[in-house]
Amino acid sequence: MTDQQTETWELTARIALAKQGVDHHTADPLLADVKARCAESGQSAEELFGSPAEFADTTVAEQPDAVRKQDTQGMTPGAYLSGAPFAVILVTLVGALLYCLLTWTFSFTVTPASLTGSVLVGICLVTLYSLPDALRSAGRPQLAGWAFGLVALLVLLAAVAFTELPRTRLATVPVFAVAAVAVGVLAFQLRKSKPRRPSVSANDPVDVDEWLHRLTGVLIGRYDLPPERARALAGEAGDHLAIAATTPTEEFGPLDQYAKNLAEYEPRRRPPWWRSKVADIVIAAFGAVVGIVAFRYWLNDGHVWAAYLLALPFTLARIARVVLKTRRLIR
Repeated sequence: MTDQQTETWELTARIALAKQGVDHHTADPLLADVKARCAESGQSAEELFGSPAEFADTTVAEQPDAVRKQDTQGMTPGAYLSGAPFAVILVTLVGALLYCLLTWTFSFTVTPASLTGSVLVGICLVTLYSLPDALRSAGRPQLAGWAFGLVALLVLLAAVAFTELPRTRLATVPVFAVAAVAVGVLAFQLRKSKPRRPSVSANDPVDVDEWLHRLTGVLIGRYDLPPERARALAGEAGDHLAIAATTPTEEFGPLDQYAKNLAEYEPRRRPPWWRSKVADIVIAAFGAVVGIVAFRYWLNDGHVWAAYLLALPFTLARIARVVLKTRRLIR
């Protein structure tokens, strides 16, 4: 096999692994091992491991944890949990710089009220934008609703902190110090992560009832199957296990892979309400209202440039999104 053929095999293998849900961090050490074994034996990858598709199938079968737990949005629980802080920190950076431009004040006065309230708001935003989807992607849809209860509690605590805690000055923090910290945290999050070493255990439940309950949760939360259909598929698996008299893992293999295989042949999807088309329209409409309020406030406050360069384009974009989404929903 020539160098060109080797590169083609490796690229095709990467694509085949990606289709099986294996990310590039996991694929890198696997393919590096392939290269090392080919160099040691003097044989080609095709001769040692078969076609790229066969290599991907064997890898997923032998290394169940190499399968990424991606949901219908192409996200894993970890991706949701790490992505939300990134977005909140980015908003903090932009907000700090905008505050500096609008007020020509290059420092924040920190008080017990502002410090506690701001921290609670940040935790609230991270929870809102990550926890419900992370729980569903992890196969725990029944817990996702409780995340919104936690958000409501954090909103209440933040409101109490802003209004009831003392307003005595604790310190004066430069705006650029806040920006520097935000940039540092963003750089830390964007650093190259270490490759995950696949393990040979999927840590699936041993008890049959627990395994079937877990299967139902994964089908509903990760793959958006209607609950009644997910329960029906789990029931069929339970009936099969009762006849086979074997453990779920012995009969069906790793739970995550089995759920993924079942979901591939299911045409119906029922996403959570916060990902529905109606929710998307409501969120866009709320953004338009916020843009209108900001436009009027900045215009009356003398910040004409901010009203026309920031608030107006944002409002028009939100209104256009509402119209477009509404038309699609009606159709």
